[in-house]
This record gives sequence, C-alpha cells and structure tokens, in this order.
Amino acid sequence: MNSAKASNYLISEYSTTHCSFPRPSPCPVYAGETWRRNKRENGRGETPKELLKGTSTTANYDMEIFKGISLIEIMEKYLAAEKGKASLRREYMSFQNEHKKELKSIKEDQRKRDADSQTMKKEIGALKDKIKAIEEEHKAELRNVAENQQEKEAEILRMQNEIVGLKETVASRDEKIKSLKLPRRFATARDETNSRPWLPGIADLHVRLIRRTWKAQAIHFFPGGTQAELRNVAENQQEKEAEILRMQNEIVGLKETVASRDEKIKSLERGARAAFGRARDSEVPAQDTDRGPFQERRQEERRGRETQAAGENKEQDTAVSALQDTIKLLQEQSTKELLSLRNAQHLKEAEAASQLREAQEALKSRDKRVKTLKRQLKEKEAECGRLSSVLEEKEIQVSQLEGQLEIHERKVRTLQSRLDDKENQLHELQSRWMLLSARTRLCLGHTTVSQAGGSPHGQRGGRSLRKQQHHKRSSQAESRGRNRASGPEEGRKSKDPQATKRTKTPQADTLRESPQAVTSQAEAGRRGKRRPIERPEAPQAQSEDETPEGGSECESCASSQAESDDASP
Repeated sequence: MNSAKASNYLISEYSTTHCSFPRPSPCPVYAGETWRRNKRENGRGETPKELLKGTSTTANYDMEIFKGISLIEIMEKYLAAEKGKASLRREYMSFQNEHKKELKSIKEDQRKRDADSQTMKKEIGALKDKIKAIEEEHKAELRNVAENQQEKEAEILRMQNEIVGLKETVASRDEKIKSLKLPRRFATARDETNSRPWLPGIADLHVRLIRRTWKAQAIHFFPGGTQAELRNVAENQQEKEAEILRMQNEIVGLKETVASRDEKIKSLERGARAAFGRARDSEVPAQDTDRGPFQERRQEERRGRETQAAGENKEQDTAVSALQDTIKLLQEQSTKELLSLRNAQHLKEAEAASQLREAQEALKSRDKRVKTLKRQLKEKEAECGRLSSVLEEKEIQVSQLEGQLEIHERKVRTLQSRLDDKENQLHELQSRWMLLSARTRLCLGHTTVSQAGGSPHGQRGGRSLRKQQHHKRSSQAESRGRNRASGPEEGRKSKDPQATKRTKTPQADTLRESPQAVTSQAEAGRRGKRRPIERPEAPQAQSEDETPEGGSECESCASSQAESDDASP
C-alpha cells in the first residue's frame, strides 16, 4: 500500500511538473483573501501560484528519489543486520552446546580420576601395611638374633670355664702320671692314646659351609642400609657359632683326654701293683726254699691273677675302643643334625628373602604405576587447563559477539526510527500532494466551467459539473476521514520490523524501478517533448480556500488562468 502511494506520488509530481496542459492561475478576485489566510496560518503571505511553484521543483524530485534509494539501503542494511543476528545466535547456541559437551567430558574424566585415585590410595595403604608387617618381622628377627647371640655368649663363657676346669684336670692327671714311675711300654701306650682320631676336620668343614651360606644370603636378604647391619650380625653369629663348635670339640677332646688319662692311671696303678707283686714274689723263693708245694700253689695263684689282669686289660681295651666308636658316631650324628638344622634354617631364610623380594618387586611395580598415574593426572590437569583457557576464549568471543549483536540491534533500532521518520515525512508529503492535486483539479474544473459558461447549455453543464464536484467533495471528505482513522493503525504496524519487512519490499521494488522511468520522462520534458501521461486517480480533498459560493471562486480561477495564458509565450 505504501509502495503504491509512493509510486502514485512520484507520477503525480512528474505530471504536475512536466504535464502539457497549462497551470491554473489563482483567481484575481479572492487572491487577497487567500494571501491573508496564508499569512495568518503560515506566517508568510504566498499566493496559490507560488505555493504550486514551491512544491514541485526538480530539486525536490531529486531529493525524493534520493530518499527512496536511502530507504532501500536502510532496508538492505536491516536485512543484513537480521541475518548477522541470526548467524550470531546460531554460533552462540553452537558454542553453548560445545561448552556443555566439554564440561560433561571434563566431569566424567574427573570422576574416573577420582575413582582411580581412591583405588590407588587403597592399594598404597595395603602395601604400607604389608611393609609395616615385614618391618615388624624383621625387627622381631633382629631381637631373636640378639637374644641368640646373648645365649651363645653365655654358652661360650660356660664352655670356657668348663674348658679351663678340664685343662686343670688334665694337668693334674699328667702330674699324677709323671709321679708314677712307668716302664717304657706304658709311655708308648700313652703316646698312642694321645694321638686319637676325634674328627676335627668335620667341624672346620661345617664352619666353612656356614660362613659361605651366610655370606651368600646376607647380601640380598634386606635392601638399603640394613644390609651392612645384617651382614655384621651374620658374621658375628657365624664367628660365635664357629667358636662354640670349636669349644664343643675341645671340650669333647678334653673329656676324652681326661678319660684316657684316668684309664692310663688305672692301668699304671695295676701295672705297678703287678710289678710290686712280682718283685715280692721273686724275693720269696730265696727265703722259702723249704716250702715247695706252697710255692707252686702261690705261683699258680699268681699266674691266675696275671691272666685275670690281662683279661681285664683286654676287656678294658675293647670297652675303650667301643666308647671311642660310640663317641665318633655321636659326633657324626650331632654334625648331621646340626647340618640339617642349618639347612632348614637357610631354607626358611631363603623363603623369607624370596617373599621379601616379591614384596619389594610388587612395591616397585606399584610405585611405577603410581608415578604413571600421577603423570597421567598431571597431563589431564594440563589438558583441563588448556580446555578451560579455550573455554574462556570462547566465552570472551561469545561476549564480544553479544556486544556486536547489541551494537547491531542498536543500529537496527536507530535505522528503524529513521525509517519511521521517513515514512511519516512521506505520509505528510503525500497528504500535501493530495491537497495540491485537489486544488489544481478544482481550479481546472472552474476554468473549464468558465470557458463553457457563455451558452445556456454551458451554464447547465456548469451546474451539473458543480453538482458532480460537490458530490465528489463529499465522497473525498468521507475517504479522508477513513484515511485519518486508519493512519494510527498503519503507524503501529510500521513499528513492527516484520510488518515493515513485509510492507517495505514492494515499495522498494517500485522505488527501484520508478526512478529510471521518471528520470527519462523528466529529460524528455526538459527537451520539450511533452507526451500526454495518464494521471492516476487520486482522492479529492476539500481545499481550505473554498467559499460557500463556488461560482465566484471559479471565476477567480478562470481569470488567473487567463492571465497565466497571456503571460506564457
């Protein structure tokens, strides 16, 4: 509707400026009254001819074309701003969705890391408890080792005292043996008994084995700074055990020497008694020569006693050999039992060491896993920081885009307000044009009536024309009232950007098409090629210069038209 009004307005302006028929001149009769009315209303006295001249100039026509073009540009800018606003809204929504997805993924990763950290804390606590138990066992073993060392030291002292006592007994026995006057054979027997085979090499071999095994296992039994301590403890224990074995062997040897010395003393005493008896018997026959049968009996008794002593000596020798064999067997059994006990102890120690190594390996693997998890956690934290920085950048971009959007909205509002102002100006110009066109039509009608008023037929025609014009004026008043009623509604519709978008596009099209035709017609009019143009039907408006007597006004219009015709070349 607005585009149609604008096109009609441009065509009517062109027709008023470049039309072939002559312009109406104001009536000379009522020109003074019209001038006074204009002066009273507008503050300046202008004739209707001057008013018509001032409203339809080429400068105003060019300005209207420029206004139409500026309206088109405003609408294009408005559409571009709306498109940018929609694109910014889409980008903002996409940024919001991406931000929500990233936050969701970050929260899920954080929950997973929390669960992993909880499991790792539990595992680390279990490993710490296990390490504490192993350390407590180690401390208990150290306490047991210290107690064993104390017991062994006490046993060593006891054995040393026993060895001292046995040495004293052996010395006393030696002195007793020396005090006895022994023949040569008893001395050789004593030397043979001193060189007894009591297996000293077995103990030395056992000591060497113990030292080797302890040295092999004390190296990798406990890690860290406790290895040196345990090595020293093991060496001290080995030395004490070796000393105990040596003392035990020495005690056994001394006991055997004491027993052998006792046996030797007994045998020497028996030999001394026998020698003393033989010496006494050898002296008796020289004295008792007369006693033959008694002497024989005594000799037989002596021989019997000698054979009995020899048998007893043999029995004692066999008993001593049997005792030596039993002692050897007991020593072998004790060494075997000791070796078996040591082997069992070494096996237990090796098993404990293997368990400790397994625990250490498990702890090392857990430490590695903890380090890897810490590294992964640091990487995730770095990634979270990076994502948070990216998110902050996105938020900054969104805020910037929102600011740009607000700026565009302000520009759109300003352009919309300017557009509304332009539309109001356009409506005012249209109303003025309608008023001027109505005046020109009235003036033209009065001139035709005045020209045809010479004949009675013309007068009748003039009356009929006046009736038609009166009827037209009444219909124009009604239409003007309807237009005034519909004016506020159109103003309210123009405030809606969508309504303006719907109603402005046809006007923009007509304005884009109309300037070329209008400019071509204007150039043709300037060159003198006046072509008849069909005037559009515009609504007739009642002029302010009308009087109740229409005939006098028509006569004034006719006189002014005649003056203008005379003045024209």
